Amino acid sequence: MKPMKFLYITTFSFFVLCSSPAHAYLDPGTGSLIIQSIIGMIAAAVAAIGFYWSKVKFFLISLLGADSTDDDQT
Repeated sequence: MKPMKFLYITTFSFFVLCSSPAHAYLDPGTGSLIIQSIIGMIAAAVAAIGFYWSKVKFFLISLLGADSTDDDQT
């Protein structure tokens, strides 16, 4: 077994076997924060896709060689 893999497995096993119950309380504000974070990540992903969509579309059009502007001109 590789030394780094052995170290990772040993460390993970140590933390899992030596853990104790947390007895923590999660109030409604925490749930709201989690939902807000998920919505923010989705919004950021949509914005990133929208930002790069024209570049991806141009790349795909140039890759396929489809040029629809030549058909319209007579």
